[in-house]
Amino acid sequence: MNAPSPARVWCRSESRYAERPTAFLWEGQRVDVLRVLAQWRDPLGLGFRVLGADQGVYVLRYEQGLEAWTVEAVSSAGQP
Repeated sequence: MNAPSPARVWCRSESRYAERPTAFLWEGQRVDVLRVLAQWRDPLGLGFRVLGADQGVYVLRYEQGLEAWTVEAVSSAGQP
């Protein structure tokens, strides 16, 4: 759908940073995370595939070296 873009992400952090994203900004709107569908760690950082309150599916990535988040829409409400 869209290329990843820099993002603001709110997350739950108990024993380490970015344990679970709880909300993010997408196109100027705050979107709450309803469910984390998948999560992973790779050499660049952390990744999460999430279901947003707007029923869209997004990939949130935290690149640890840059201390920066990106967000990418995978599908929008009503689309696979």
